[in-house]
Amino acid sequence: MSKLLIKTSVITFGIAASLALTNTTSIALASSEEDLQNKKLNILENRSKVQDGLEQAEEELDNIKTEQDKINDEIKRLDMLITETNSKIRENDENIKNANIKIQKLNEEIKTLKERIKQREELLKERARSYQEIGTINYLDVLIGSQSFSDFLDRAGAVTTIITADQDLIQQHMDDKKVLEDKENEAKDLLVKLENYGESQKKLKSELDIQKKNKDDIMQSLKDKEEDLENEKLSLEEQNSLLDSQEEAIEKAIKIESEKKTQVATKKENEANSTSSSIKANTNVSKKTKGVWTTPAQGRLTSTLGERWNKFHAGIDIANSADVPIVAAANGVVSRSYYSTSYGNVVFISHSINGQVYTTVYAHMDSRVVKTGESVSKGQQVGIMGNTGQSFGQHLHFELHKGQWNASKSNAVNPLDYISI
Repeated sequence: MSKLLIKTSVITFGIAASLALTNTTSIALASSEEDLQNKKLNILENRSKVQDGLEQAEEELDNIKTEQDKINDEIKRLDMLITETNSKIRENDENIKNANIKIQKLNEEIKTLKERIKQREELLKERARSYQEIGTINYLDVLIGSQSFSDFLDRAGAVTTIITADQDLIQQHMDDKKVLEDKENEAKDLLVKLENYGESQKKLKSELDIQKKNKDDIMQSLKDKEEDLENEKLSLEEQNSLLDSQEEAIEKAIKIESEKKTQVATKKENEANSTSSSIKANTNVSKKTKGVWTTPAQGRLTSTLGERWNKFHAGIDIANSADVPIVAAANGVVSRSYYSTSYGNVVFISHSINGQVYTTVYAHMDSRVVKTGESVSKGQQVGIMGNTGQSFGQHLHFELHKGQWNASKSNAVNPLDYISI
């Protein structure tokens, strides 16, 4: 009985323990599944937040790009207006200059005419007084009083000469007075035009001041957001276009230099043949060629190559307040001439000098006077100094690269080693 009781108790305990273990395992499994579900939800939630963050970031980037595009478009619009206004002002200056020259010339001609008319009037008055003193000449009596036919002919010729001379004198006097009147009217018209040019010039300069102020306000707003305004960073499209156009320009520049070398060699050979064979030519040629480079603009040096605003400034800045022509620093081929949102009106020139390729950059110009693919000579004008693109104040940003231009400016060298300011 006791054994049965013990056995029953053991069985009961085993069953109870088994049930308890089963319940514990079920609870543990349920808890683990719930945790996994929670973790899954957390991951999904976090992923959703990340996705939202990415979408928000993309939207913000799009907004920034849109805003930047609007700013660039406005800068370009103002640059075009300023360039157009400057062109009109220069045209007006030329009109005023030409009008003043013409007025000065007319005044000199008017003075000469007045003196001539005055002298002729004195002569005519003198002749009139002579007529009054001797009375009116009867030319018929003069002819009748001739002693012979020969005398008659002589007297007739003299009378004709006197009459013709008097008529010519009066006609010249009348002609001069008419010319004087025409020139005085022309001078008056030019003075009116000159006054109109002056008024137009005042209006244009007033418009220019407003346009420049609007540009400066935009650039100041950019300065508040970004420390470096003249970073000369170009879009990928611009970079690709520049690299492509450089290849063609470099080939053309190399070909031009090769042809010039051939011409020089032929000339030297001809000269050598024409001189005495006892004279030996000097074959020691300096590696540093003199006269190859020239200063691209007149002005004061305001910035040099090197670190500026914690960034690399890849060129030099030459500033001037006047209408300053920008010229090619050396013979070469224009690889690109266009408007850039950062460089403004800019010209890139490829050079081949003694077998070495160089690239020069002329940025922020008011206007350009050369086209892509055009061959240029050292000192030839390529534009006018300005303040276009991302720039503060009128100046030329000039870069010199030993080799091709690239976006990292890794080939940039100090222009002051080649030119003097």
